[in-house]
Amino acid sequence: MKFTVSRSALNRAIKNIAGVVEKKNTMPILAHAKLEVGDKLKITGSSMDIEATATVECEVAQAGEITVPVYTLADIVNKLPNGDVKVSLEDSKLKVSSGRSRFTLPTLPVGDFPSMNMESDVYFDIPAATFGYMLQKSEFCASDDETRYYLNGVCLDFKDDATYSVATDGHKMAKIAGVKTVDHAQIIIPSKTVMQVLKLLDGCEIVTVSLSDNLIGFNFGDAAVLSRLIDGKFPDYGRVIPEGNDKKMSVNVADMLGAIERVGSIADSKTRAVKCTIADGTMTIEAKSSEFGEASEVIDVDADFDLIIGFNGRYMSDILKSLECEAVDMSFSTESGPIRIEDEDQLYIVMPLRV
Repeated sequence: MKFTVSRSALNRAIKNIAGVVEKKNTMPILAHAKLEVGDKLKITGSSMDIEATATVECEVAQAGEITVPVYTLADIVNKLPNGDVKVSLEDSKLKVSSGRSRFTLPTLPVGDFPSMNMESDVYFDIPAATFGYMLQKSEFCASDDETRYYLNGVCLDFKDDATYSVATDGHKMAKIAGVKTVDHAQIIIPSKTVMQVLKLLDGCEIVTVSLSDNLIGFNFGDAAVLSRLIDGKFPDYGRVIPEGNDKKMSVNVADMLGAIERVGSIADSKTRAVKCTIADGTMTIEAKSSEFGEASEVIDVDADFDLIIGFNGRYMSDILKSLECEAVDMSFSTESGPIRIEDEDQLYIVMPLRV
């Protein structure tokens, strides 16, 4: 195997696949990337649950394939100056050179490298901007509690009117409307896969998504991701969405976000509890803790009701940061009812706290 490749192109390709490789592995081969050289260079990284590939134009002198420690190679290429990088396989060692720099890296046989294969007859194309919007605006609501593994990702719900991305940790929930795609059962994409996909969407116009019973594939043109789906049933999220919230309020997003973050500096470090008193067209946001003291701030709101309600300030801040509107509509029922936050194709739910 022998080829010459642009340092910038190689660096970009390695970064695109390295994120799926765990830095600590009990199996040495999983710390490696597979290099395959035919008419182009194809680099693959795998964790056995998710596989990422990137294709790079190169000048091929001799075809071949091998595996190499991915983070070592990434560190080397990242620190090289721009220019050509020459790579060759000699006596089971990978030789890398650029300018006056020379490196010799250990390798492992390609036969040891795990391979994921997918057979699917369900495909759909979706604009990268739309898909990225759906994932980015929902993923932060997913749970990281591994005992509730079925919440550790984003659910794609294929409805007649649109495909929705939904995520929840039981305390907050996101439901983002996309475009109509295919008729298919719900699937749950692991959060790690979602983050890898978001990284690869930059500069891509159309993503081709393929589905099977337990796998999902994403093709970005010069890169691709293949991932296992979460094997579990996503909760009936429709039951959580309140339809009878009769207390309507409109609030400036920047005003509310700023007030919550300032007052939240005092909030209890465990609950992050914030108390909101809505009355006379204002919202008083308060927090207190035995450790840090007390804080309050008043902002103007458009509301004609009185209500005292508490919530986790960090959850609310995360949601407000995800909004792209100047003012957002919120609705409430009682002090113990869920808060509904919505703007066009974004719907969020925050569960209240007793304060």
